[in-house]
Amino acid sequence: MIPVNSPAKSRKDTTQKWETQENAVTHNDVIDAFLTGKEVGRSEQLSVNLRLFGENYEKAKSLSETLHKQLESMGFKVVGLHLRADSITSFNTLLIVDKMDYLNESFLKSFSIARAFKNDADSDTFNIAFTFTPDSDTLDENCLEHDGFFAKYKK
Repeated sequence: MIPVNSPAKSRKDTTQKWETQENAVTHNDVIDAFLTGKEVGRSEQLSVNLRLFGENYEKAKSLSETLHKQLESMGFKVVGLHLRADSITSFNTLLIVDKMDYLNESFLKSFSIARAFKNDADSDTFNIAFTFTPDSDTLDENCLEHDGFFAKYKK
């Protein structure tokens, strides 16, 4: 038995005091409108994200190629160039460099050049990192794919 002052009893009494208007918007109408708007918002956000990713992907490829060419113009041999997307706005380029070049003290300039490329390119909607590694017999490109490097530069 429900006590007279219980919340359930109060709710019942309250609902009897209200009647739905004939042409009024119902709670179902409000929920449907919310869900439709939410879906439209998701669709719009997905479109914006895809466009931003595409623009950033092109920018990351272009910067990576430019850095590659700069290093080769300095006499360094870049054996491989791989690109990974860490998010919609963040990318990582792995440059595989000839082992002898990598060990050469003059190669240190490459790090400064890569940092300058990064600093010039980074913004609120784009970030890139450049990582260098020496070429070796044990370097496995299949492992790079498993690490998320989904794009490889072909000369």
